[in-house]
Amino acid sequence: MKLICLVGEIGTGKTTVAKMLEDLRADVIYSDDIAKVVSSKSAIKSELVKYFGKKILYRNGRLNRKKLANIVFSNRKKLEKLNEIMLPQIVKEIKKILYKKEKLEETSKPTSKKIKKTKKENERIVVIEAPLLFKTNLYNRCDEILYVTCPMDLRIERVISKMNLSREEAKLRVEGQNLIIPKDKVHHIINNNKGLNYLKREIGKYCRYIHNKI
Repeated sequence: MKLICLVGEIGTGKTTVAKMLEDLRADVIYSDDIAKVVSSKSAIKSELVKYFGKKILYRNGRLNRKKLANIVFSNRKKLEKLNEIMLPQIVKEIKKILYKKEKLEETSKPTSKKIKKTKKENERIVVIEAPLLFKTNLYNRCDEILYVTCPMDLRIERVISKMNLSREEAKLRVEGQNLIIPKDKVHHIINNNKGLNYLKREIGKYCRYIHNKI
């Protein structure tokens, strides 16, 4: 199994890149989907309410993620607290998923020499879309770290469009994320600032590069 970790700041287009990789037969793990599952667990939700207050809940008791985001992206200490509560559980779930995929790959390997596949055919490409990768120990397991970036003004415009936020709210999220990405640990950088066709070409090149390395 070849493990690629996809990182980048909010609004850079990580999810778009992940979908393109998925279209090219990569197996993608979306950390935001896992975060939604983790935050819905009663123990985690209780811990979030204990620290941030009942104002982060809808009347029916569900977590109001937009309300929580507005709180943490305007206060760095609260963002750090949210990560402290959530990240260990998210990493735990990702590791469970990776373990299952590794086991599945082991059991699917052909045993007969007559039907033996080449290494390239047998290798599974797994992508973890994980912007907070370097706040965890997951990066040590990555074969490749792909960093997607673009200028801040463009990131703000994308956040406004995607999340239906005001410019002030979007600016708060972009500037408040405080995401540190050590460039010396990144293997490949894609600047997503030239439209979808350009991005597709860059992802195609990247996939050919990955398959050539297998």
